[in-house]
Amino acid sequence: MNRFLFPLVALALLALVLPATPAGAENPDYRDKVKEFKSAFKTKNPLKTRRGAVKALSKSQDGRAVKDLLKVVKTQAKQAKKLRKEWVMEEEAWQEKTLRLEKQVAKKFETASGGRISVTDEEDDWLGLTDKWKQPGAGRPKSITEKNRIEGLYKRVLEEEGLVAYIFKSVATLINSLEGEEQDKALKDAASAAKRAKDTQVGHFIHLLAYVVGEPATDALIAFSKDTSPAIAIPALEAMGRQNSEKGLDTLVQRLEDPRWQLRAAAIKGLSYFKDPRAMDALIAAAKKEEGVVQRKYFAALARIVQENVPGTVEAWDSFWTENREDYIKRWAKWPKGQPVEGDPPDIPIDTSLGSTSFYGIRTNSKHIIFVVDISGSMGSEMAGKNEADEAPIDVARKELKGAIKSLSATDEDERGAASFNIVIYSKTFTVYKPGKMIKATMSAKEKAFDWIDENIKASGATNIYDSVEAAFNIISDRKESKSFKKGADTIFLMTDGRPNRGKFTQTDLILIEIKRLNKARKLTIHTVGVGPGADPVFLSRLAAQNDGQYLAR
Repeated sequence: MNRFLFPLVALALLALVLPATPAGAENPDYRDKVKEFKSAFKTKNPLKTRRGAVKALSKSQDGRAVKDLLKVVKTQAKQAKKLRKEWVMEEEAWQEKTLRLEKQVAKKFETASGGRISVTDEEDDWLGLTDKWKQPGAGRPKSITEKNRIEGLYKRVLEEEGLVAYIFKSVATLINSLEGEEQDKALKDAASAAKRAKDTQVGHFIHLLAYVVGEPATDALIAFSKDTSPAIAIPALEAMGRQNSEKGLDTLVQRLEDPRWQLRAAAIKGLSYFKDPRAMDALIAAAKKEEGVVQRKYFAALARIVQENVPGTVEAWDSFWTENREDYIKRWAKWPKGQPVEGDPPDIPIDTSLGSTSFYGIRTNSKHIIFVVDISGSMGSEMAGKNEADEAPIDVARKELKGAIKSLSATDEDERGAASFNIVIYSKTFTVYKPGKMIKATMSAKEKAFDWIDENIKASGATNIYDSVEAAFNIISDRKESKSFKKGADTIFLMTDGRPNRGKFTQTDLILIEIKRLNKARKLTIHTVGVGPGADPVFLSRLAAQNDGQYLAR
């Protein structure tokens, strides 16, 4: 049986349970509006024009527009896919050329005498190796200007992909504007389109339901949330929160008992959309029973609801809510219940002092951690400075990493098994200590890791943050999705002393977007450490906050 059959049946029921009342008069101008829409919605037209056409048709208050809007999804998705393929090719070409020229120059230095070498025009134009780039009006090396252009292309990819999601949201807006039989027919059309959709488009129909008002939409989301694939169930639970219904609230509270921690994390995120004392009561009560790193997610959700930075302990939140409960109930009296929530609740940084494992002063009670450590050239440079113990940043990195790993013990277990770890070190590229698996924190495994740390953590090269974090996400305990969700890491520590200047993405806004995408189903907590004045505190604090983590400047 198709694993989407049950959710799609529920979505079809959404179109059948609404009360039937006489439909309004048909819009005599609709045919002309569709012609205008089709003319404007051509992929050769600017994105702004196509987006405007979708908006205009969704406001037609004619149920027939559901079919016409959904018809262009395939064309738009194809356009976005084509542009993404173009970006991949250009990004790979940039990486290949940059690494090739850097290797050429490095080889010259290896054989040079006196530390001086001659470079070709290609090497200089691309990498910016001579003093000519210091002259007024010299511009920037081609590697930088090309990287900026390629990342600009990727922003276009995101915009084209975003238009697909906007179409589905616009369909929801249209359905909400209809009444009676016309709404009934529009819902049937949406349900029919869902049945024909490919697996990759199921997420878009979940997105649609998040903005549809009423219990039938909630029932369909509940059905999706029971799917065997976490990649379907998790966004359905979060969408249930955005939909903001009474039944959705009750269901999310129940799902706080789910045995899978990622599903509990999704229910926690869903509850963060509600301005309702029942959500607060349920989150605090469940946090008291939770163990391990997931408890932080309760604190992060509570902070998002009340928009207050309360210390991350059960006692602090219990006290805060007891003192302020009645005040918030008054504030939320006019909150529009049953109406979908448009924006996401702002992220609030959460500080805790829980746990026996510490990395650069950030404590965690996680037992399954991946450490992503910067070993770029600046970590060992004299300009970086030394601490009172005459240690350079790279020396401190070795000590902090060993100390954190030492605190883990294979005899300490949770629902995902014995404590485990892995390491990703990075400069212009990255190296994974043990690719494809977490390492059980036995004494012998830790001693081997310490030897590897001493041998490999040496400062050199640039700062490739995104590719290294992506590599951390690819470290799993099993190739099968269901097993990797049960085991594997739940926490990442990212340490850097600089700003990203290598990898797929160097612009921090794109890195934030892409890591949020990577973490949508995995639900890892990401802590960030910025070492020295060269790190970007705004980027690192935002990265931590959006992933329920803590940022610390050192």
